Formats: sequence, structure tokens, C-alpha cells
Amino acid sequence: MFMWSRVAPLNIVVLIGVDGPSLVPVLPQVLATLQRRHPLLRARVTGGAGRPAFEALHGGAIDPIPLRVLAVDEAPGVPGVIAEEMNTGFDASSGPLIRVTYVRGTGSQDEMVLTLHHCISDAVGTGSLVSEILEGCAAQLSGEDWAPGSLDLPPAMPSLLPRRHRGLSGVRRALAFVGGELADELRYRRGTMGMRRGVPSSGRAASRTVRLSTEETTELVSWSRRRRLTLTSVLNAALLLEAGARLYDDRPCAMRAVVWVDLRPHLSPPPAPETLGGYHSMVRFVVRVDRRNGFELLARTVQDLASQRVDRGDRFAAAVLSPGVARAVMRTSSQRMGTTALSYGGAQHIRRRYGPIDVREVQGFISNSPRGAEVAATAGVSRGSLWCNLLYVDSELDAATVGAIESGLAARLVEASRS
Repeated sequence: MFMWSRVAPLNIVVLIGVDGPSLVPVLPQVLATLQRRHPLLRARVTGGAGRPAFEALHGGAIDPIPLRVLAVDEAPGVPGVIAEEMNTGFDASSGPLIRVTYVRGTGSQDEMVLTLHHCISDAVGTGSLVSEILEGCAAQLSGEDWAPGSLDLPPAMPSLLPRRHRGLSGVRRALAFVGGELADELRYRRGTMGMRRGVPSSGRAASRTVRLSTEETTELVSWSRRRRLTLTSVLNAALLLEAGARLYDDRPCAMRAVVWVDLRPHLSPPPAPETLGGYHSMVRFVVRVDRRNGFELLARTVQDLASQRVDRGDRFAAAVLSPGVARAVMRTSSQRMGTTALSYGGAQHIRRRYGPIDVREVQGFISNSPRGAEVAATAGVSRGSLWCNLLYVDSELDAATVGAIESGLAARLVEASRS
């Protein structure tokens, strides 16, 4: 995560819509309390690019979490803030690797934008942190005592791996994983001969949002359950088909798909949800995309391939990919992270209400980069309605192409749910 941010900012950006009293008077104290609680919120990265390591600062060496407050009619507005946050990196050598922007809206509707360097948190930890911020604000507004206990620096993932993924057994599994990755790369190259797109040398991360109504979301979830398909597989299949249609002229071809998986329940001991850190992994595989085979079949294929990779332990091997291999991957133009990627589930549930604070919506964004996916997505459900944020690089895809993917994705999901 840290090395990837050297290519382009790799930020988690969370949009939290809140109704009720302004949080501006209490946010500084809440953020200060959480910074004392979580070592990674007051950490910097030392050791250089070779062996980066976290150092949690103490006392007067700690810079407070940056907090800026804007009015909704001030430039750049909420969409502009999100774009700005995705494209603005952190000074990892000084920290902190988190910042907050609070946008005062009209009436009682405000927006809070939380930005973290991805190397200090995954979706589970970020969801828990959002909940803690809202709990702290609610307590402060109500005049209640709120003093959560402090945590230690989180352990590194290799020290928590299951025993069968350590030592010689772990080496054998890692070698098998590398062999499978090479075979997948050959399949990808054969299946995209003369079709691969060049990697843009630069560009800014951008996003577009697809939304389904509550009724459409309910129908899609019901359709997926009847067919024993996960919503992740359904969304990833839809995105693969739309990317193939708009970027490869709907020709049958091999495409990379990426699913992110939560490793916390499988580590020993399992990190608690409130523990920040990167306890997730990327499961990448190649799938043949041909619209003539049908949407449901592709969704099942994606689900089966992801399950096979997870069941045989690839998620652990991928999680501890060596720095040397990671650098080689980033420098190879054909090694895009994936044609599509969808955020994993398991994030901490964020309640609809925290004392006097009503949570209107929560959305997540991840900075895409020229070395990332051509089209990536994060998705979730807020108040019964599905949102899906398409993530891309503006130098690679123009607005018309992304708009076509957006409308096609929504239409495909609605059509499937009603079939």
C-alpha cells in the first residue's frame, strides 16, 4: 500500500452525510481523543522505500489531525472535495496520515469527508473509525463522558497468519501461488492479443456514482439470493460486461477481475474491528467475458473463481507479496491491477442514528491510479438503496465513455433483477 502510493495517491475517502446539530464545535476534541486512542492516527512512516515502518509519535511531536470547515456554496463543493481528497497525497514522513473536511450545508444537513492513507486502514477499520467519530460527537453534544481506552500499535499481518501459511509450508504455498499467477498472466496475454490498452502515464483519479432505488435494490438482492449469488459477484460481472462493451467493442476477451477479501476472521488472533491496519487481501483472476454466455453465467463464474482462490489460500499468499515482486508488478505495463475491482464486504455497520445525529448516507471512494484498474468500483447500501462509485483515471477514460458505463451498469442490474 505504501509503495503503491509512490505512483499516485492511494487514499480511502469516506463521505458521511449527517443531519442534526453542527459537529464543528465538538469535532476537534473528538479527533484529538481518537488520535490518542489509535497509534496509526499519530504515526509516520520511517525507513524509506526499502523497509518502511510505522512510528507512533508521542507528546509534543504529534501534529493534530487536520480539520478544515467549508460552507456548501464555497468552492470546490462536496464533489470537488471528494475529487481533491482522492488526488492529494500525504507526507508520510511526518504524518498524520488522516485529515477531515467538514462541509456545512443548508439547514441541518452537513457532510463530513474523512480521508486516510490506505496503508493505515482497511474497510473494516475505517468503518469502525467512522462509527467512533459519530459516537464521540454524539456524546460530546449530549454532555456525556466519552473516553475510549488507548490501543497498541497493531501487529503485522505475517505474525498473525495461520500456522499452515508460515515456515516451509507457507513457502510451498507461496510458490504455488506465484505459479498460478504466471499461468493467469499467460491466459490474459493470449486472450487479449492485439486488444490490450496502454497504461496512461499520468492523470487524476475521478469517480461517477450509480444509484438504484430502494425498490430496485430490494429486487436485485432478492434475485441474487434466489440464484445463490453474492451481490459482489453480481456487481463485478455487470462491471466486467460494461467495461468489455465500452472499452473493447464488446468482443469476447480475457479480462482481469479483482475481489478484495477480509482476512481478520482467519488470522490468529483475529484483530478486533476497531484495530486499524491493512488486514485484507486481493484475489485476482482472469475470466473470459462474452456477453453471448449471459450475465448470470458470468456472475457465477466470477463467484466460483473467487471462491476457489480463497479456499486454496491464495488470499494469504497475496497479502504478503514481497516488496520486490510488488515493485516488479507496478513497473510492468501489462500488469494492470485488474480490469475491474470491487470493495470487499464485512465493514463495520454504521448505525442510522447516534444520539442527536442522524446518518443520512455513507459512501466510500478509493483513489484509482494509472497502475490500477481501468474501471474500479466501491459499492454499498445506504438506507436500503444501492450506491456504486465507478473509479477511473481521467486521462484514460473520457466523460462520455464513463457515462455510458454508468448508465449501462444501472440498466443491466435493473434488467437482471426483474428477469
